[in-house]
Amino acid sequence: MFDFTVEELHIQGKKRKEEKYMAENKPQLPDTFWKCSNCGNTIQVEKPPRECPACRQQCQFLNVTCYTPDCGFTGIDQRLK
Repeated sequence: MFDFTVEELHIQGKKRKEEKYMAENKPQLPDTFWKCSNCGNTIQVEKPPRECPACRQQCQFLNVTCYTPDCGFTGIDQRLK
């Protein structure tokens, strides 16, 4: 009559709860941190500027934002120097 065992129903219910929790509590991406390749100045903006506000040079900027659980998805990834 039923195709599922009690244990299978319990697992399905648990999965639904987890999916609902994740949908309601989506982890937000951290603010982006950019580091100037010339002077090392770090700024927190959505997109890197053309000119570094510290050294006033047109530099390349490295995204040093932490995107891993090691640093809680927040702040600067200290491994990127």
